[in-house]
This record gives sequence, C-alpha cells and structure tokens, in this order.
Amino acid sequence: MKKIILGSVIILLIIITLIIVISNALRYKLGQQLNQSSLPTLAPHNIPSSKNNIKTSSSQNPQTNQTNSINNTATNSNKAQNTQTDIQSQNSQFQILAPSNPKLISQKDKDNMQYLNNFIPYDTEDFSIDYSSILNKYIVATKGGNGESAFSHWAKENSLLDTLNNKNIAIISNKTIQEVHTLLPPELQPTQDPQENTSTQQKQISLLLNLFNVFFSIPDTATMSFNYDVPTPTPTAYLQPSIFNPPFSSFPSSSQPSTNPQTGGDYIYFSQCEEPYREYPLTSSKTICQCGCGPTTVSMILSSYLGRSITPPDVVEIYKSQGRAQCGTSLGSAKKIMGEQGVKISDYIVPYNENGYKIEDVANDMKSYVKNGWTIFVL
Repeated sequence: MKKIILGSVIILLIIITLIIVISNALRYKLGQQLNQSSLPTLAPHNIPSSKNNIKTSSSQNPQTNQTNSINNTATNSNKAQNTQTDIQSQNSQFQILAPSNPKLISQKDKDNMQYLNNFIPYDTEDFSIDYSSILNKYIVATKGGNGESAFSHWAKENSLLDTLNNKNIAIISNKTIQEVHTLLPPELQPTQDPQENTSTQQKQISLLLNLFNVFFSIPDTATMSFNYDVPTPTPTAYLQPSIFNPPFSSFPSSSQPSTNPQTGGDYIYFSQCEEPYREYPLTSSKTICQCGCGPTTVSMILSSYLGRSITPPDVVEIYKSQGRAQCGTSLGSAKKIMGEQGVKISDYIVPYNENGYKIEDVANDMKSYVKNGWTIFVL
C-alpha cells in the first residue's frame, strides 16, 4: 500500500512539473510575440476575445495597464493619429460625432474606460461598441435612423457620453470596426486580428492553469468535520465565522446605516441602488449604485456569517485601503477580503470550454453546495 501511495505521489509531482514547464514556455513564447508586434497595445487593459471565459482571479494591476495604455494612446504614431482624418476624406458617410477640439483624457475618462472594458464588445439593435487595438480607440457604430439617439441616450444614462464624445478616445460613425479597418492605409491594416493570433495559446495556458489549480486545491480531509454528505466536487474548506478585525481603527461615520438592513432568516440584505448607500463613492467618479455590486455582495456575505452589520461603505473602505476600489467586480479581490475576515472559501473550477456552459452543466454541483450549507458567489 505504501509503495502505491509513494508511486502516486511521484507521478503527481512529475505531472505538476510538466504543467509548470509547459505553462512557462507558452507564457514566454506569448510574451515574445506580443513584444515583437508593431501594433499599439490595448488600452486601458486587455479586452477578452470571448465572453465565455470563466475568470477565477486576476494577478494583473488594472491601474498600471490603464496608465501604460493611455500613454500608448497619447504617443501613437503620426499615421495612427491622422487616420481619423484620412478615413473621413475617403468616405463622406464616415461622420465623427465628437467635439472639434479634442480634450485631454481626464481621470474621469480613465475610470469610464475601465468601466466600459468590463462589457465590450457591446451590441444592440441600434448601435455597437468595440475596441480597435490598431487605432487605440473605441469604435461606436450606429445602426439605422435611430442609432445616434439610442446611443446618446444609453451613454448619457451610463455617464459615458462625454468620454465617448472625446476624439482621443472614440470614433462614432455608421461603420463597424471591420469596416473602419478596411479604410485604413495599407501599412496600418491588420492582416489578422491581433487577439486571434494568440487565441489558441491563451486557451492552452488557461487550461493548463486550471489543471494546475485543481492539483493544488486538493482538500485536507483530516481537518474537515462534516456531518453530512460532502458535495461533489469536494470543497477545499468549510465556512467558519470569526471575529471581524478591520484594517483601520473604526469605520467612517458616513458609512453607518441610517436604516436597519433587511434580513431574511439568518441572512442580511443590502440594496445596491436604494438609500442609504446608492450615492456612496466607490471611485472618484462612480458610486456604489453604478458599479459597486462586488463590495455590496461581500458586505452581505460578511454580515450574514460574522454576526454583525458590515455595510457596503464599510467594505468599500477596505477595498480602498488595499487599492482595490474600481468599477467591475473582481473575484480575486472579493475572495481575498472575505478570506481575511475569517470566511473560508472554496473554489469551484470548471475547465475552459469555447462553447461555454449551460446552467444544467453545473446545476447539480451548485445544488449540492447549497444543500450542505454553502453560499454561492457567482461572477
């Protein structure tokens, strides 16, 4: 029996070593290709080529990526800077709906661009929004007679109108991103979408990293004390409330609730877009209501499991103290902060599937977790 266990451990170590070596090799090769590319880099940070990728955490610093890409936008080549004018001269229908005097990119614009990157490419019946890594600009394509008004209404509702009307940031016309690229000078026209060049390698790296995480997420069953059937796949630990120790002496007085939170049994609910927290600032230009779904969810989980009211503003201040306050929910930030406050976390990892997943593919696993007392945090 000991020989079998020893052999299994050796095989496992060999597999892990191979995964690490292959992953590093692919990363190095991918980095070389990106460094050798003559095209401008993405701004403010990498835009995913597929909506079906499942993100479990992020090791990148979006603020750094955003700053670098803004610099790329500001220092683009003369040909790329003049492309907008060239396109207009080649096609009279290509009309730019932006101010005649380009503005500098403000901090509010940067926040809006980061927020916008969370859901592009974005497509409706009246308009679409995509990002051109060739021009370092967003491409807004209006459709039909109602396209311009529908886009303006949508952008105004989302506080993005001024940003997308900035010539330094976006091109607004009746042309799709593919049509815009066909009007570029030959030296700027892409031979292949730069995201497609590395899509296969990115999928391979994603799969290898998922396998790597699975190997290192094997639960220590000796520390578990379940009085019920363990759900499948087996979680890495169990929820265990502990004393809440904030990273600062006290919460700001402005974050104290003016009304009692809504409760349902042992669970506490906070509304993201109702008083008293809807207008609480998350970033310099965005509020909890506009893009604070992550901190609001974390506050409900912490309050429910730690036995005291920890409001969305309380959690926002923790995010800010760690430099994590931004638009768009970061699963990595939520996981880290909940773990720091004493809540045990289990990762539910599924392999990459280019066709995506249907709810029935994971429903049984989710039901098993909930049945056995787990709270599901879905991103």
